[in-house]
Amino acid sequence: MGRLSRLLHHRSASPATFELESPEKVEQREVYRLYVAVRCEVIWFSQPRATMQTEGIPDLKVYCRRKRLTWWHECKAAGGRQSPAQVAFEQLARACGEHYVLGGWDRAVDAVKVFGLVAPGWTPTRA
Repeated sequence: MGRLSRLLHHRSASPATFELESPEKVEQREVYRLYVAVRCEVIWFSQPRATMQTEGIPDLKVYCRRKRLTWWHECKAAGGRQSPAQVAFEQLARACGEHYVLGGWDRAVDAVKVFGLVAPGWTPTRA
């Protein structure tokens, strides 16, 4: 799938209506696909609108039953920065012994390697 195809995301029944996705949303979707490909279950907290959920909660909560492991993942595209609330949440999670991954697809690749979810020598391919 080409970059423009990934950026254009069909949002309605009308084939003529497309919404341009931010680079962060594209990155988030690819991170999600990677985790699912390595047999993880992913809870998606990111919302396209204002919600009543606690400010600073990361985009994804990832569960790997086969390793009895869970972690948070805050997706950021290149150059993206955490908000103060996201920094505070990361500090809280780490202080409580929770794993926290910050970044895009490359950081997700690092995580699945460090957590032992892929075989040594595994080479990822991006969708």
